[in-house]
Amino acid sequence: MIVSRGTGLRSGRTASQPADRLAVPSGTSQVRRSPTPSATRRKRFGNERDFLNSGSARVQARAQRPGWLHVSPPNVVGTVLIRGLPDCSLVQAIVLAGGHATRLWPITRDRPKPLLPLGEQTILDRLLDQLEPVADEVIVSTNEKFEDEFGQAIADRPRARLAIEKQASEAEKPGALGALFQVVDELDPDQDVLVVGGDNHYGFSLSSFVEDAREAEGPTVATKKLPTREEARSFGVVELASDAKIEAFHEKPDEPPSTLAATALYHYPAGWDELFAAYENIAQASEDPEEMFDAPGRILEWAVEDDRPVHAWSFEEDWFDIGTAEGYLDALQAVVGPRHVEGTLANCTEKDAVYVFGDARARNATLNRVVLLPGARVEDATLTDCIVDNEAHVEGVQLTNSRVGAHDELHGT
Repeated sequence: MIVSRGTGLRSGRTASQPADRLAVPSGTSQVRRSPTPSATRRKRFGNERDFLNSGSARVQARAQRPGWLHVSPPNVVGTVLIRGLPDCSLVQAIVLAGGHATRLWPITRDRPKPLLPLGEQTILDRLLDQLEPVADEVIVSTNEKFEDEFGQAIADRPRARLAIEKQASEAEKPGALGALFQVVDELDPDQDVLVVGGDNHYGFSLSSFVEDAREAEGPTVATKKLPTREEARSFGVVELASDAKIEAFHEKPDEPPSTLAATALYHYPAGWDELFAAYENIAQASEDPEEMFDAPGRILEWAVEDDRPVHAWSFEEDWFDIGTAEGYLDALQAVVGPRHVEGTLANCTEKDAVYVFGDARARNATLNRVVLLPGARVEDATLTDCIVDNEAHVEGVQLTNSRVGAHDELHGT
């Protein structure tokens, strides 16, 4: 579904039609622990004309599709449909998905948060679908603990691959910005980069964001006005000049000067490597390098202080940063609707927002804003604002604002 654009950085152009999906067999998907150097990929994607002229592809221009080429790369059965130069240049996309989501434990102790269901798809699936029209490659950055889970999740997506952080616990993790720096060394600095948080859901087309961001000088961040300053404290907060240029950026301030929050969606234009190199030098020489590499907004905070151009792309559509149980339930209610039942409910009272996934089931229960994940069982119980994980059994109790871990047993006396 195509929704209206955000209100910032309007170019006046009509929304362009999303690019076709690459016609590559699903068996060619790549899940690599140690990605190969970017030189080959640069030749293939960073400059399509060099790739087409290199002799490493058989090309057939189809007159019925002006501006498009059908390419047959080596070792691939079928053709890849790409746009001709110079009017189309897909981005390199990075999905940051390396957090351990401690605020949602025990639900996310052994499950990556982006793989929680959001209706019939996971949070990650919805995000990858949105990236499909704008990215020639999507790198999902995660930690060693969840390598297998994410590998399975992207196995049927030819343009997605993994980058594994060099840590396995929350205490050791490099921070979201540190993880981003681990990935960008593999990328082509002559091609722009789109960065997005893997636990975020956006209610607008990412192609609209990319199209408008390319009209700006310097990086762009998607921003949304929040209801209160208290909510804004959890995010980067920006202050704008009249031309959508950011004149002040505050990463998770104690006293937010505004309610305009920087979301986890960033665009860096070609030539971004100079910005990253300059920031890395500053961060490494600082008194607290660990803090400098925690939140992804830190680099933009510094760029604004360094009087570099950074722009905001403001939007009014839905956005969910799914970091808590409440945030997850809110996202389900907004995206899926008030009810999604795949399993079985027998003699139950549904008060508000009930989500029953897979073969989960409830009997003689009162449910109010409740998520039952596959295999969960609830009997003779009253649950409010609760998530019950896989194969857990809850019977004869009243629970409020609770998360029941996988295989847990809760029985009333």
